Amino acid sequence: MRAGRKIFLLALMAALGGACRPFAPRPETGPPRAKTPSYPPSLTFGASRREQALAAWAQLVRSQGIERAPAPELDPVTATIRALPQLPTRLRLPHIGLQEMMSENELREAARRFIAAHATLLGAEPTVLSLVAVEDGPQGSRILRYRQAAFVYPLADGYGAVEITALPDGRLLNLASSAIPDAGRVARGIAELRPIVSAEQAVRRAGGTSARRVVIFPLVQPPSTLNFHLAWEVVGPSAPAYIDARTGEPLAAPR
Repeated sequence: MRAGRKIFLLALMAALGGACRPFAPRPETGPPRAKTPSYPPSLTFGASRREQALAAWAQLVRSQGIERAPAPELDPVTATIRALPQLPTRLRLPHIGLQEMMSENELREAARRFIAAHATLLGAEPTVLSLVAVEDGPQGSRILRYRQAAFVYPLADGYGAVEITALPDGRLLNLASSAIPDAGRVARGIAELRPIVSAEQAVRRAGGTSARRVVIFPLVQPPSTLNFHLAWEVVGPSAPAYIDARTGEPLAAPR
């Protein structure tokens, strides 16, 4: 009898103890929730990027026998070269062919080799650059214009361009780049983006007449970050306006 009462009391105490425990939520069933990627994708360029560009410049001028050359103007965020400084002698492209003056095809090949050798300074490898135009330049030179094709959408606001101005003998008159270094780090994330705001909504918000295309609009976040916005390029009575295709917000005016 005593044994039976003891078992009953122990069972009662266990039941009361369980009732006093805090409620434990049931585990979630069903598929796991996908993590929402941050928007907009971004790249931050630290001091090391500028150091790399200056080291690449020093290597270029030394390789062509120029000592104590001044530093070139670099983009304040991406540290790509904006223009050649005044130098005691002109830099040269690699010479192609047997004649002193290169043909246009030889000049294109010389420029391709130059880009491959100095991709760090320019911020882009030749594999992601497409030659889009060859134009007449000053002093009988040719201007070779390239576009960076690292993204599924075109880059807006002047980004993604490389320009080489050279004489037929290979002497460089100018060198400028607005390419995005390390673009591959965000290219996949950008490729997965799709507009949420319709073209008609973007046109209304911008007060424009039509939406020309979807672009990537890089926006500087000081001091050294580029945010890559998916944007509608809206045509209007003045300069194109850009409306974020994900949030509907107007973006800064083109630089």
